[in-house]
Amino acid sequence: MNKIFCISVDIMNSDKPPASLAFLAGACEKANCDYRITSLNHFLMLSYSQSEMEQIYESLTDKKGFTLEVENIITNALKKLCNDILLYQPELLLVSVFSYWQKSFTKILLQTVKLNFPNLKVFAGGPGILIKDENSKTFGFKLLKENLLDYYCLGEGDLVLPDFLRGNLNQLGINDKNTKFESWVPQLKDLDNHYLLPSYKKIKTEKYYNYEQKLSTVYTIITSRGCVRDCSFCDIANIWEKFAFRSGKNVVNEILHHHLEVGAVHFYIADSLINGSLKQDRKSTRLNSSHVSES
Repeated sequence: MNKIFCISVDIMNSDKPPASLAFLAGACEKANCDYRITSLNHFLMLSYSQSEMEQIYESLTDKKGFTLEVENIITNALKKLCNDILLYQPELLLVSVFSYWQKSFTKILLQTVKLNFPNLKVFAGGPGILIKDENSKTFGFKLLKENLLDYYCLGEGDLVLPDFLRGNLNQLGINDKNTKFESWVPQLKDLDNHYLLPSYKKIKTEKYYNYEQKLSTVYTIITSRGCVRDCSFCDIANIWEKFAFRSGKNVVNEILHHHLEVGAVHFYIADSLINGSLKQDRKSTRLNSSHVSES
């Protein structure tokens, strides 16, 4: 596939660029595909006031659904988004759904896309796609049955997504209309060799502000997946059964990569458990310190 349009359905706080969008960008680059990217959160931030953004965010958690005012805001935003898609003429729409709070927005987005671009193939993944209903059917399965998706991925997409973009459509974890039983991508154990390097170079950072009032954008780093704990209030174990971590050297190489590519100097570690491997945590700290002293 030569032209991919990536969308992150990430209506949430506006403190940092979405890591999910950087993941999609990284997959496109690994597959040598041309791509465009849009964060719906950022798209709305450019068009609407903070109070309007708060209305949208609050309505996501309201069981009564969107108010008419919020529906109008979303509709107008999606019209502009469709114009961008029309201008780019992609072969595939690649969608990442941030969480189950984004389900209603995701459906509106996909309904709008399919109405305006009935022949455009749509592929979706992300934590929101994995959510199961009372019948143990995932949100991805429901969207597929409603003809709003052509493909969806369950589990970690680091390996399968770049291969899918290269044309390998039949892989474990990628589901479509021909799938008899839903399949999942097995959890990656060797993150150092299989972790998909995110890319922030096409992500627009204006309008993002961080809570620590740093003078520049804060970028997300993920050094591990899963957790060594088993807290009753947490669903991380449902996504990653085992705790897996990257080496300190591997993490520092990514930090250096983002610094050289986009000038990143502030990072947020989004792990479920930052000190799951104290040895590698200390190693990355020492390596970071040495890079700082050398520079």
